[in-house]
Amino acid sequence: MVSNAERAARVEAVGGAAVDRKTPLGRRLYLVPDDPRVGELGKRKAQAFRGTEAAAGGSVDYVVSHAGRRPFPAPSSLGEGAC
Repeated sequence: MVSNAERAARVEAVGGAAVDRKTPLGRRLYLVPDDPRVGELGKRKAQAFRGTEAAAGGSVDYVVSHAGRRPFPAPSSLGEGAC
């Protein structure tokens, strides 16, 4: 998950595949909620992302964020094996 073409190029230079967070695929992820009730909505959004991810033929193996976990989309809720 990247926020610009320069960061995408860095990921792709080492054999990764980048997802621009501003694209429809990237927008399927969300911020980590403070309210646990909101977490259920997040789980449903994560399931939608997993379906899109599977349809694209890949999986998220690593997430690299200079901003930290809270302001970055919540890969931890993507399910077993998520970063």
